[in-house]
Order: sequence, then structure tokens, then C-alpha cells
Amino acid sequence: MIKREMALLVVLVMVLNGCAGPAQQGGGLGASDAVGCAVGVGLGALSCMLLQDAGARKKCMIAATPAGCVAGVGVNQYSQYQRRQYAGQEQDLQRLIAALQQENQQTARLLLNAQQAIVNNYQKIEAIDQAYNSQQISLAQAQAQLRVVDNNQQLLQQALSNLKSREQYWQQVGAQNPNPELNREIIQLRSQIASFEQQLRNLVERRNVSAVG
Repeated sequence: MIKREMALLVVLVMVLNGCAGPAQQGGGLGASDAVGCAVGVGLGALSCMLLQDAGARKKCMIAATPAGCVAGVGVNQYSQYQRRQYAGQEQDLQRLIAALQQENQQTARLLLNAQQAIVNNYQKIEAIDQAYNSQQISLAQAQAQLRVVDNNQQLLQQALSNLKSREQYWQQVGAQNPNPELNREIIQLRSQIASFEQQLRNLVERRNVSAVG
């Protein structure tokens, strides 16, 4: 990924972190909305990392910002509204379950892209180490190439953090609305996140033992 595109992804993460505070006067995003926005944008941007064409990657990441945020906040506000209006009622439970099912489906699709990004970065580390060990590239060149991997790794870590915040939100919903079906969906979300976390941990461990240092 070229530097300008990486900078755009970093800015997205910084903006999302800035949004994750209390609700602003005049209609700003609340903390829960901001987490939903972060999930939508962060994972949407990760999917753009896989595109080969530089121009397509840039356009994809720009488009991921409003579209991903709308998707994430939309599901979040819908479930929040249902909790306020129908707390404890059967129709509320069914709507909450439907909202979480939709989020699980979206998370599964987006994590496929994130997982492929992990595989790509793992392979990149292998290639850099091989080139460095065979003296095809210098230490400075190897370190420069690994900085791209490190930047990608930071973005993946931020995506994981956002997902864990989302899981925590749904656990609170489940505690307030005990229901076996809702609990199964929460367990599915937790399982997806745990799998992503393990794959990311493997990438971090591989990066830590790189011959380049």
C-alpha cells in the first residue's frame, strides 16, 4: 500500500477514536454510535487493502468511510431504539435478534477480508526475511518494507479493539434481555472475534521473530 493510502487509513482510525467519546450537543455521535461507526468503517477499509490497483484502493477507502459508518451506526441506533421502546417485550427481543444476526453476517464478510490481509502480511514478512537473508536487499530496505507491515498490523489491532467494544455492547444487551436465541448470536459474534484475535496474534508473533528485527 502506498504511503498516501496508508495515511488515509490512519486518519480514519484517528477520526473514529475521536468520535468515541460522549454524545455531543447538536446531534453528534454518542459513544455506542461511534463504536458502530468504527466497526463499519474500520473493517470496510480493511477490505480495500486487498485491491491491487492503487486508484481502486483509494476510491474504495474513501467510499468505505460514509457507507461503513452508516451501516454500523444504523444497526446500533436501531437496536438502541428498540431497547428504549419495547424493553422486555417479545417483539423487542425478535428485533434485537434480527439486528444482531445482521451484524454477525456483516462481521463475517468483513473478517474474511481482514483475515486475508493477515495472510498477505504474514507472507510479506516471509518474503522480506528471505530476501534479507539471501542479501538481495539491505537492512535499511528490509526495515522500510516491514514498516508497511507494522502499519497494517496497527490497523488490524484497532479493528480488533473496535470489535471487542461491539461484543461488550451486545453482552450488555443480552444481560438486559435474557433469551437463548439472542445468547447464541452473541456467542457467534464472540467466536468470530476470538478467531480473528488468534490469527492476528500469530501475525504479531511472526513479526516479532523476523530476522530483520
